[in-house]
Amino acid sequence: MAIAATTGWAIIEQRTRRAGYDMPQTMAILEHPAHGRIYITQGFGGMYALEGGKYRWRHGGAARVLPTDTLYSLDGYVDIGVSVADDAIAGFDSARPALGWDGNVLDRVARAAGL
Repeated sequence: MAIAATTGWAIIEQRTRRAGYDMPQTMAILEHPAHGRIYITQGFGGMYALEGGKYRWRHGGAARVLPTDTLYSLDGYVDIGVSVADDAIAGFDSARPALGWDGNVLDRVARAAGL
């Protein structure tokens, strides 16, 4: 477990995978003394912006997760094509509440954690 210097964010687990359009997408489980354990993921966006479409933190989402959750367990399906992580980010999992962080906050958290 690595702790980002002076920010308090510890990376518990992180992974980058090939997602839509064969582009890289990063997701991570982080821990912070004040915020607890959270799952963050990059989301796809920017198709009609000058910068172009790409997976970025500011297009992603965040949710609190259980102490026993791993990236592997969050990949499990609650319904056809809907993972536990998808359900949490969308706000449908009462055990893993979605965080109402806007893209700028999510981007700052990811950078502070060293992602």
